[in-house]
Parts: sequence; C-alpha cells; structure tokens
Amino acid sequence: MKSFVTELFDWLEDKTRILVVTHTKPDGDAIGSLFGMAYMLKDMKKIAHVYLDNELPKLYQKIDAVIGLKSKIYVDKSVDVSSYHGVVILDAANADMVSYKNVVQSANKHAVPVCVIDHHVDNKRYGNLNIIETHAAAAAILADVAKEADLDICKDTATCLLLGIIRDTGGFRFQNTDPLTLRLTAWLMEKEADYHGLTHKIFFSEPLNRKKFVSYIIEHKIQFACKGKVLYASLEDEDFSSFDLHKCDMEGLIDHVRTVEGVVITCIFTKFRGQIKLSLRSCDENYPVNEIAQIIGGGGHKLAAGARVDGERFEPAVSKFISLVEERF
Repeated sequence: MKSFVTELFDWLEDKTRILVVTHTKPDGDAIGSLFGMAYMLKDMKKIAHVYLDNELPKLYQKIDAVIGLKSKIYVDKSVDVSSYHGVVILDAANADMVSYKNVVQSANKHAVPVCVIDHHVDNKRYGNLNIIETHAAAAAILADVAKEADLDICKDTATCLLLGIIRDTGGFRFQNTDPLTLRLTAWLMEKEADYHGLTHKIFFSEPLNRKKFVSYIIEHKIQFACKGKVLYASLEDEDFSSFDLHKCDMEGLIDHVRTVEGVVITCIFTKFRGQIKLSLRSCDENYPVNEIAQIIGGGGHKLAAGARVDGERFEPAVSKFISLVEERF
C-alpha cells in the first residue's frame, strides 16, 4: 500500500467527527473532493460535516450526488471547531486560501489535528499531516486512497470523485491527464460513478446566458500582447450581472478563450473582496504561469495558476502582468 494511504488511515483511526473544508470559490475539483471525502468518511462509518463559504455554483446544483449528501453542511456560518476530532482541508495550497477563515488557527488553538490533502507542488504544508501528491486532481488522490485500500465506496462517492477529476483535467483534454488518472477513472466507473450523467451536465448542458457571455468576452473584452501570444481580459462586476451570472459561475470560461490559435498564455482579471484576481493558463510548459503567479503573490501549476493583487483598479495588475509576460517572450 502506498505510504500516504497508510498515513491517512493511521490519522483517521481514532477520529469519529471530522470537519471537511476546501478553498474559497470552489471549482469542480474542490467540490468533487470535498463531497467525495464526506461520502468516503460516511462509507467508513465516520461523521463528516462539510463547510462552504457560499452557496454551490449553479452547475453543481444539478449533480445528484452532490445535492444528495445527507451530512450536515455549513454555508457561511460559524463552526465550533473544538467539537471535532480532526479537520481535513482539500485542494488548498496555503491556509489563506481555505474557505473557513482561521480554521487552521482555531484547530491549533483547540488541539484539533489538521490533515491537508492537495496536489499543488507549492503547497505550504500547513497541516499536522500533509498529503501532497502531484495527481491530476485532489479528487484523484482520494480515488487513489480508496482504490489502494480497497474501500467499498458507494456510487455517490465514486461520482463525486470522478466529478473532481473530470473538471480538473478539462474532460481529459488537459496535459495533467496521465495513465494513473485514466486507470482511476476506469475504477470509479466500475464503482458505478455516473460518468455519462456528469459529462452531459458539465459539457452538453450549458445555459444560454453563459454562452452569450462568452461571445461578449470575445467580442468586447479580449486584448492581446506579445504579438498575439498573450490574451487577457478584465471583467467588471456588472459584466457578470448584466448576463445574470455570478462570479462563482465563471469556472471554465477561461477555457473558451484560451484556445485561440497562436495564444500561449491567457489571463482573466476579476475583482474579488477588494482585490484583483488573476486566473492564468498556459498551453506550453516552456512558459509556466505558476512562476508569474508566484512573483505576484499566488501560485499553482505550470499550466494553470492564480494570484491576487490588493486594490480595485485593473490597470496596476494588468501592467504588472504584461511586464512579466514580455520578459518571458
């Protein structure tokens, strides 16, 4: 059995009540691993409670396995961390990213052990147990755990874990798709994960207003730098509201514009809690965006990263980004 699987089971052995959290503005991997972990813990006869800092994005309200979780779910509420035997944090590279603010400090104060499970190479290892594996998704780490331990997981567990893998690999199109990921996917399907239902709801059932929003971005918002090798767009709050969209519904939008021929690096700028948020993508490992994100104060993977800059004006963040990509080209 892989060493990190043994470490996780040793950590879980004496814990009955566990709080499970992920990062702010959760994407598909965060939600898939969050709910998948809660189901896994239930499969292991443990009590798992889930914390979200906001309502689920509309896309994930359509996933039966997600909305069917019977565990207690906190949505932007105070939680008594001291009442738990452990806290599991998923898909969050550092403590500042965690959706429940100061949960690590609170857990440390009350001597509640923290387990961090993540796939980001720049993870700060801020837990008492840190399982950092460079799988395609955090959900893939959990699938690997379940498979290695031969857990008898239920259909909903398998579906949530597959949700995380599908979203983080872009439906198995991104370069993080590897043989292990495909083997884990096959195993989850053998455990009755709803692969076809997920792919239909994620890729073949997009609301018309989102499609119109993508057209609006392409027509009015995108700009180019470095002789067309860099594409970027700055999106105001009213851009979302005018299409009856919330920023939490933005996941995947960058993938619609990053595929323009000749573009290597793509960046979408948005406003978030008094900061400018950068979502970065690259299609070439020779031009890694995690290095750019780290300089700005963020992090991530070579081909997908993010960062935040204090302030509410796009211009300083855009200028910094342009100067950094110009150095690389």
